[in-house]
Amino acid sequence: MATTEIWDNDDGLVIKFGTERSKQPRAGEVVTAGAVKTLTMDVGFADVLNNVPGAGFDVDSDAGGNFDSFSGFQAFIPASSLVIRATFFALTDWADSAGTMDIDVGVYQKDGTAIDADGLIVAMLEGDLDVGELVEGAGAIVGTTVGLLDAYIAITETGSATLSAGTGRLVVEYIAPLA
Repeated sequence: MATTEIWDNDDGLVIKFGTERSKQPRAGEVVTAGAVKTLTMDVGFADVLNNVPGAGFDVDSDAGGNFDSFSGFQAFIPASSLVIRATFFALTDWADSAGTMDIDVGVYQKDGTAIDADGLIVAMLEGDLDVGELVEGAGAIVGTTVGLLDAYIAITETGSATLSAGTGRLVVEYIAPLA
């Protein structure tokens, strides 16, 4: 039986009834030495193309058929954290129907409202993503704080072509605020 009831209670905890199989998380925090924390996210072209949980969003809050917000199960950058670096590493070649697709990496509030839709990586050109290539993020959030709300990460497409291949790993390094 699949989970049929999911909601956030007044304390912000996600409540679920029913049964479901556990899923391997696609994003998570890596423990490192010192104050710097690392969030990694593995993503494939189909995740970005279809705006599905692998690309960040994992809740269809308006039942419109598109994932547009985040559950309490997604990794996030805590409010007021300083983003030091964002990098994207192509694990395989990326391709699209016309070679014109851009990919943005941004931060969003839990309800899906954009804090900065390309705040980590701006217009990463699909045509530039060959296996082994590394893209350094230069978005407006890199080098500053994410703001006063927790920042959830989403990878979105911007362009008229259709993605057809590619996998990669996003790595975001940040310093969380003290308590």
